Amino acid sequence: MTGYFSEGSVGLPLWHAALVWAPALWAGLAAALVAGVARTDASPVVAWRIARAASLAALVAAAAGLMAVALGAGGVGYGARADVVGALVMLLVAFVGWVIVRYSQTYLQGERRELHYVRWLLATLATVLVVVATDHLLVLALAWTATSLTLHHLLTFFGDRPAAVVAAHKKFIVARLADVCMLGATALLWVAYGTPHIHAMLAQAAGAPLPGSVQLAVVLLACTAV
Repeated sequence: MTGYFSEGSVGLPLWHAALVWAPALWAGLAAALVAGVARTDASPVVAWRIARAASLAALVAAAAGLMAVALGAGGVGYGARADVVGALVMLLVAFVGWVIVRYSQTYLQGERRELHYVRWLLATLATVLVVVATDHLLVLALAWTATSLTLHHLLTFFGDRPAAVVAAHKKFIVARLADVCMLGATALLWVAYGTPHIHAMLAQAAGAPLPGSVQLAVVLLACTAV
């Protein structure tokens, strides 16, 4: 991975950066549109149409991004990172999001809070896609936290089910501990390498012994994931 981010690969073309960011932008824009629909008397069908169109657009953009990387394009630029692993994960997330949107429309048809669900499903998808796309460590940490917060709205969708509420609250507390670990790791890595850019950190770390602060940051990142 560190070898991929050589000097020659840094400088992602604008069109490719747009492809990398497009899935998250489509999902985020759709979430905002559904929030607007929720403030009107529009039918939930409108929200589902928006969600289906956005999730499909995100899937197409992710597939195009992977194809571009497979054909030899890639690198970093405009805050985005394009490599084979990232492009594959982007496509996987976009595909799962598209499947969930289509499944949920049938499963939740007639539920009182349909619009609430659609909005926060799209918001969750957008934040996860930002985590995958970004090359900026602080943006990654903030998007990670945002993913947890948006997901909380989905976990409490059935607010009249005590077991669901208790589980969501337990998850919320554990997630805040994970956020502390993530922010601590971000601060340690930024200070140690003097840059917030992930590709620059990888380049500096290649072939060099890891300082104690970086080793601690790695432990904190592992705790965040756990």
